[in-house]
Amino acid sequence: MAIGSGWAEGSFLDASWVVGAWESGAGDVTPPVLTAPFGESTGETMARGSVVTNEATGSIAWEVREGATVRASGTKSVTAIGTQTVNASGLVLGVTYTFAFVHTDASANASTPPSVSPSFVTAAIPPSTDGIVSDLVSDLVSDLVQDI
Repeated sequence: MAIGSGWAEGSFLDASWVVGAWESGAGDVTPPVLTAPFGESTGETMARGSVVTNEATGSIAWEVREGATVRASGTKSVTAIGTQTVNASGLVLGVTYTFAFVHTDASANASTPPSVSPSFVTAAIPPSTDGIVSDLVSDLVSDLVQDI
């Protein structure tokens, strides 16, 4: 699939934006390389995405997509090589999404093609069971003490 095909016009994944980033001039002309894109549900309407970059400058633009429709987006400054993590909210329970990432370094070189995570579905996080067992034991002990 060509860069920009299937992506919404005007999104950071639109081919014209990526081409514009490549026309930045002399100096550093090596774009960042993104690997290991990942996305996961962290609640009914929230998700966390991450990607690994090999450069420590610039920013990562990210989008959460339902098919070709952008549902959340943002940017994150990059100050270190390695895993970059972002959080998204305002999603819908039970919907399938992907994260897409583009890293533009300080010399305006953009990673291409966009790095896209495997899909994930927003889901309710089960309630914590912390304290349930201790509450049951405490209630049982109280009942036994009262019976004595």
